[in-house]
Amino acid sequence: MSWNRVAIGCFWAAFLVTFVMATLPHPPTIVDTGDKVKHMLAFATLSLLGLTAWAGRFGSIAIGLLFYGAMIEWVQAIPVLRRDSDIHDWYADALAIGVTITTIAIIQRIWARWSRKNAPAFPGKPRRL
Repeated sequence: MSWNRVAIGCFWAAFLVTFVMATLPHPPTIVDTGDKVKHMLAFATLSLLGLTAWAGRFGSIAIGLLFYGAMIEWVQAIPVLRRDSDIHDWYADALAIGVTITTIAIIQRIWARWSRKNAPAFPGKPRRL
């Protein structure tokens, strides 16, 4: 099994867990943090897993997760669920997505420059200094 398939499976598992936890009337609490922190951790994780599964698809992942966050808030507005829909939760999602994707993009650029700079002049032969 390739790492890509593992990453895709992990992404979809996290995607499903995020939705279930967001729609439960009283989700279990592992660590007592604020609601916005939980949103940011969930969407930073989804962003990181998404970029691992579909490398280089920064825009598609960002837009997809932004829509997903909006959909969660829309579903939470259903009275039967007894959840609170809050636009600030979506802002927290967007912030986490933006920071995670930007950080990964910067790291990838730095890594690419470093790799080119330190690559051997000819494959198989050591580089002269």
